[in-house]
Amino acid sequence: MRNWCILISYCGAAFINGVAWVTLIPISDKAMDYYNINDAELTMYSYSYALASVPLAPISAWIISKSFFATLHIVWTLNLMGCWLRYIAHSNFLISFSGQLSIALGNMLMLSSCSTLASLWFPPSQILFATSIASTANFIGMSLGFAYMPYCDSISTMMLIQAIISSILFAFNLLVLKKDHKHKIFIPFKESFILSLKDKILVGLTLSAGSGLAVNYALISILGLLLESENYSSVQTGWTGFTFLASGLLGALIATYMAEVKKATKGPLMIILVSALISSIVFAGILSFRYYSLPAVAFYGASITGFLPLSIRYCVEFAPTIDESVITNMIFFSAQVFSCIYTFPIQYWKAETKITGFWIASVLILLSFGILFMLVAKFSRPSINNLDKENLDINCSQSPDFQNKSNS
Repeated sequence: MRNWCILISYCGAAFINGVAWVTLIPISDKAMDYYNINDAELTMYSYSYALASVPLAPISAWIISKSFFATLHIVWTLNLMGCWLRYIAHSNFLISFSGQLSIALGNMLMLSSCSTLASLWFPPSQILFATSIASTANFIGMSLGFAYMPYCDSISTMMLIQAIISSILFAFNLLVLKKDHKHKIFIPFKESFILSLKDKILVGLTLSAGSGLAVNYALISILGLLLESENYSSVQTGWTGFTFLASGLLGALIATYMAEVKKATKGPLMIILVSALISSIVFAGILSFRYYSLPAVAFYGASITGFLPLSIRYCVEFAPTIDESVITNMIFFSAQVFSCIYTFPIQYWKAETKITGFWIASVLILLSFGILFMLVAKFSRPSINNLDKENLDINCSQSPDFQNKSNS
C-alpha cells in the first residue's frame, strides 16, 4: 500500500509541475497584458523548463542514484516555493518568473526519477504500469491546466489555487515518504555514466527518444501562440491542449497494456512510433485547412506522448546493468536541450512562410521517431551483452566505490 501512496505523491508533484508549465499558454493575450510583456517573454516563461534542465541535468541523475527519498523531497520543496512566489509576485513578471524557474528546477529531478520510482517500489509485474503512470502524470497536470485556465478570470487567483493545492500535496508527501528505500546498483553511478556514453546504440536510442519528446515539449510551450495564429479562441486552444495531453495518458496506458499482453516492449513501441508519424501529418494537414478537429488532436496526442513509457523501459532494459536514473536522465535531458533548439523555428515558421509550424514538427517527428524505429527494429538484445568487457576503459570490479557497495 505504501508504494501506491508514494506513487500518488510523485504524481502529485508531477501534476503541479505540469499545471505550472502551461499556466499562461492558453491565455497568452491576457498574460501579456497582465505582466506587460511581449510574446517572446511569454515564451520564455514556459521555456524556463528547458533552460533549467541544462545546468541541473549533470547532477540530477547523481542525486536520484543516491537517494530517491531526497529527490522527491527536493522536488516538492522547489514546487512549493515556486508556487507561492508566483502568487506573491502578482503582476511583477520577474518575481513570477523566478517562481516558475524554481518549479522548473524540480522538473528535471522529477522526470528523471520516474523509472527509478517504479523499480524501487513495485514488483517486476507492475514496473511497466508504474512507469507509465509516473512518466505521464506530468501531462495530466498540463491537460487540466489547458482545460481550466481559459475560464479563470484572475491570474492571481489562479496562482493562489495552485499554491494551496501544492501545499496540501506537500504535506501528504511528508506523511508518506519518511524513509529511503535502497536498491541494488550493479555498476556505480560514475561508471554507469561513462559506460552509457560509450554505448553508441544506447546513446542513439536515448537521443532519438529525447528528440521525439522534445517536439512534444516545444509544441506544448508555444501551443497557444501557434493556435492563435490559426484563429483559435482561448477556449478552443484550452480544449485542444487538454485533448492533446489527456489522450497521451490514454495512449500510454494502451501501449502499456499491449506490452503486458505481448510480454515485450519492442513490438508495441514500434506500433506507436508509426502511429506518431501518421498522426503528426494528419494533424498538420487538418490545421492547414483551418479545421478544428479534436479527434485528430486525440490521435496525435495519444501517439506522440504515449510512446514515452515504453521508450523509457526499452532503453532501461536494453542496458540492464546501468543505473536506470542515468538512462532516464539522458532521455529527458536530451529532450529539454532539443526543445530549446526546436521551439523558435516551430513558432516563427508561419511568420516567414505562411505555413503552420506543425509541419516543421511533423518533419522533426519523422526524423526522430524514424531513427528510433530503425534502432529498435535492428537491436533487441541488452547492449551490455554486446560489449566486450575486456576492451572497456573502465573496470567496474576494480572501482573502490563498487567494492564498497558490494561489501555493504
